Amino acid sequence: MIGGATFIAACVNGSTTEVPKGPFYTITLSVADSTSFPAGSAISVRATITHEAAAVNAVPVGWGVKKGDSTTVVKTTVTDTLGQTTFVWTLADTAGVNTLFIGTANDRADTLIVIGAVGKPAAILPVGLDSIKVAVRSPVTLQVRVTDRPGNNVVGTAVNWSTTGGTLSASTVPTATGGISQVTFSAATAGNYFVTAELPNQGTHTYQIVVQ
Repeated sequence: MIGGATFIAACVNGSTTEVPKGPFYTITLSVADSTSFPAGSAISVRATITHEAAAVNAVPVGWGVKKGDSTTVVKTTVTDTLGQTTFVWTLADTAGVNTLFIGTANDRADTLIVIGAVGKPAAILPVGLDSIKVAVRSPVTLQVRVTDRPGNNVVGTAVNWSTTGGTLSASTVPTATGGISQVTFSAATAGNYFVTAELPNQGTHTYQIVVQ
């Protein structure tokens, strides 16, 4: 692999390579530094290569991950007559910083940093056993965890709780640290009870409580 792509490979591996002098193309990216996208997103990044304000055709542009847990691999694309070339970058599933390296052959190099943010609530997951035995009037804590599509914990989203009997400490509890929503259940009468946690428009989870 030549030019910028070779330099990218060196950066990814933690070594350094000197970039030759001139003619110093200008790299303009379609995505700004520190822009936020949902973690795990595939984003299209367009690079425009110019020299003294004129588009540069047929220039190899190397792309590669400089750090982070992105699924992008080192790759080279070539500019068109407008001096443009596009690369699809898949961000890491884990929320956090993603960094992409962009380099033109034997010339200019640049980096792009974007933030993989926690996405919209997408799943409700049980925490603990689905079936629990407790004594009459003994409180039991029930928890669920809410995540986005890749599995990052979502804080501050409402979870609705309901029961077929007994008493709940609350009917709606926003998720807190770790994406956890929790309630306390108790019943004054022995029997089987079902407590359901609902993530609106996404799903539910039901616990069985056997009060003895």
